[in-house]
Amino acid sequence: GGINVLEDILENHSIAIYSLDSWQRFGRLTVCSNSLLTTLTKSIRIEDYQPVYDTVIQRKVWKNTDMIPGLPMYACGIFRNEMMVLLITIQEADLEQYGMHYVNIFQIMCGLVQTSFLRALEYEELAAEKMYYPGTRIVYPERLLQALKVQRAMKEEGVADYVLLRFTDRDKKRIDEKLTGLIRGSDMLGLDNDGNICLLLVQMNRDNLAIVGDRLHRQGIAYEVVEENR
Repeated sequence: GGINVLEDILENHSIAIYSLDSWQRFGRLTVCSNSLLTTLTKSIRIEDYQPVYDTVIQRKVWKNTDMIPGLPMYACGIFRNEMMVLLITIQEADLEQYGMHYVNIFQIMCGLVQTSFLRALEYEELAAEKMYYPGTRIVYPERLLQALKVQRAMKEEGVADYVLLRFTDRDKKRIDEKLTGLIRGSDMLGLDNDGNICLLLVQMNRDNLAIVGDRLHRQGIAYEVVEENR
């Protein structure tokens, strides 16, 4: 699940995620690294975590620079409509994980968790109509741009890669039908601000694009790789 991805990229096996009650008084342990299963309590009182809470509520990363016992090394909040809903903590860190670079990667990973967590919530709460163009799996432009922003940040930190394709054909239904069974669950089909249909391929680089490219060609789908200049 999600925690394994966090452990792999952060090279850390002391991660715990708490869900917060609406009064922001308690955090309930939802998932944690195996090494913490026996040591962590099932819930925390926010008042015991006050310095952590006061930092993350400002959307900053908490760093336990003073080594306060009983508090995590790092923590980051996940928000939904201005309300903090999850607290992601790294309980212990190695010396080489004390730098700004590590904090940046942690923040990016928390951004990803926020995106995927909120997406999961939205799937449950909204019928797909709010996310996709009716009758397709093509997401609205703001959705695609949000995902692109996260992928771009990860690429810059060197923790992931992606490729963005733009199709020549602008017929949503036709592209959606042709792509059925061709794209992975993690990839995203969406519209850009100019009305082009794009495909965001995550964990993909130019070298292994050929496989996808061949499949698209066989379906008669013309595309170009979007060169992002920023």
